[in-house]
Amino acid sequence: MEGQLQGCKKLWLASAYYDCAFIEFVLDSFPAGHLQLVVNGLGGLRLRDQVDELGELQSRYSPRLEVKLIFEAPLFHSKVYILQKGSNYTVLIGSANATTAAIDENEEIMVRIDGDTTAFQEYYDNVWASAKNITHASLQNPVVKTRIAFFRTGLLYFKPSATLPKSYAPFREYIAQLPADVRDRLGQREIPHAEPETGLGPFSLDKAINARLESEMLDKRSKASIKPYAVETCLGYWVPYEYRDRFEMKLKQSSKTKRSKIIAFYRQFEGTTDEELNSQFTEYVSAITGVLKSVGEDWQKKWKSSSTRPDDLRSFANFITRTREALKDSHFIDRLCDPLVRVGLPEIWDDPIGARSFESSFFEYIAFALGRPNKHRVVSVIARECGISSARGIQADRIRDAFQERVARGWSSDVWNR
Repeated sequence: MEGQLQGCKKLWLASAYYDCAFIEFVLDSFPAGHLQLVVNGLGGLRLRDQVDELGELQSRYSPRLEVKLIFEAPLFHSKVYILQKGSNYTVLIGSANATTAAIDENEEIMVRIDGDTTAFQEYYDNVWASAKNITHASLQNPVVKTRIAFFRTGLLYFKPSATLPKSYAPFREYIAQLPADVRDRLGQREIPHAEPETGLGPFSLDKAINARLESEMLDKRSKASIKPYAVETCLGYWVPYEYRDRFEMKLKQSSKTKRSKIIAFYRQFEGTTDEELNSQFTEYVSAITGVLKSVGEDWQKKWKSSSTRPDDLRSFANFITRTREALKDSHFIDRLCDPLVRVGLPEIWDDPIGARSFESSFFEYIAFALGRPNKHRVVSVIARECGISSARGIQADRIRDAFQERVARGWSSDVWNR
């Protein structure tokens, strides 16, 4: 690409996606030239970020850089590079977006066309004419007319993968290999310091050291509901940008409650000696040993010498150490206390299966929620705008079709607050 840009006077570039590093690379590769760039306009928070970063770039390279965003098609997907060198024009067309990954990492194909490039220039001029300057007032409150553009106006929230190690299951493998009839006979037993679950639950630090705080903490659990402001999808909770502040206020309430619970647990945990924990674990192992013997199982006689025994205190000590280290990691605790993490909606529209799964889950949830007695705000707004009554048994496909017709007439952000 750098070789193609040498001696270039002007570059007309149309691309579905971009990154700022690539645009800077292009402009620095022909320092006397001019770049006219049009890229796919996004939505919601991502559109705001897009306007900010491209605006900063345009100001920095002014007057050599002009940028516009295109919103007309459901998904603008063209990749066209038109280069002017003196009086000669060259077109590069193919699969490569205006991204560093496309040029340096991905498997891409680009075709070079020399000679008469009039048709490509006319195509580019039409795209440019229908695109919007990044300073256009309509970008502050864009009206969307396709499903993809609508979904882009929302944010995704998902549960972070952070779990505090508070349970230890030394008998899990042994119990799993027992015959089904033996496992059935175990039933639900009262095991000291164990999680309350069918069969023989794992050793629980909550039960061992936090029993006195359990009822207190249950009273402090957050009553806040996030559901009125969200649609549950296969990718997480989809939330309109306009409801972001209200949604995140609910999350902060939940996070505060969870943090207070973890702090209480940490204080109780630090106040318990290793000797006390070992004693409670030994009591737990002894109780399970007795239950297993009551159904004719003696794990001590059957245990394979090559694997760690359930009563091994060194393995238990490693579990305690992992928990202690996790509680001292402030970044881990912050992630643990966040009920959900916010991201922009990923650009899944090139993946037919992924896009279909997301849309199906979106409309299936709308259909489900419409049959519930408590109506969610997001669901109610969509139903109202689409002329759908709240009734059980309504099909997701019907909602999707009505939604398609409604969005085609234009959906602006003020719809959410009518």
